[in-house]
Amino acid sequence: MANYFPVQFSYKNGSAFLGSIPVKDIVETYGSPLYILDGETIVQNCRKFLDPLSNLSIQSRVLYACKANLTVGLAQFLNQQGMSFDVSSGGELYTLIKAGISSKSIYFHGNNKIFSELELAITYGVTIIIDNLQELLNIIEINTNNKDIRIMLRMKPEIEAHTHDYIKTGQLDSKFGIEKQDFERFHSIFKEHDWIQFVGIHSHIGSQIFDTKPYYELIDIMLPFIKMLANDLSLPVLEFN
Repeated sequence: MANYFPVQFSYKNGSAFLGSIPVKDIVETYGSPLYILDGETIVQNCRKFLDPLSNLSIQSRVLYACKANLTVGLAQFLNQQGMSFDVSSGGELYTLIKAGISSKSIYFHGNNKIFSELELAITYGVTIIIDNLQELLNIIEINTNNKDIRIMLRMKPEIEAHTHDYIKTGQLDSKFGIEKQDFERFHSIFKEHDWIQFVGIHSHIGSQIFDTKPYYELIDIMLPFIKMLANDLSLPVLEFN
């Protein structure tokens, strides 16, 4: 069975330790209930993603899903490891701003961003992942100063992933994302607004997926679409998320 304890966890003489620090001492200092994060475990998990990608001759980012757990201190620690950030709410974005995270390292997704969240994202200059046409129209309405905005489109890959129905997101009838057949409508709007910096495609197939096959299928489906955008629409895709 895999060890799901923190890297520095041990149990000695009836007491739990993180490194040389007894957990009971931490509880006595800070109270209970209490969440304790092991820095070494976080570093090792980051390196599992960052190191293999660093050996490839491509530019890449590894994004931490802020909805998992986010504080100012954790964001700063992850930033020190070289991580970028995926946010899905204005609160998460605000926390990253307070942590001093560069706007270049923040990607804001979600299918129901309210005006105040979009205003914050535009002001700070993060990459906005658009989930639907109305969101793009809202951004145009807000951006009266024609400020340059980095934009990605969340496209439906239109494939099934083997996970629970409630956490699938890649199928054609998913409420998340844009169908490939509707892309030209977005492209025509892009051409009307030169401040829109289209940087790429975002695609997602679901959560809690333990088989790599759907990810290979996702790539096989989306890469020809990306090639079509470059060849037929002269629209290069700089980033594939």
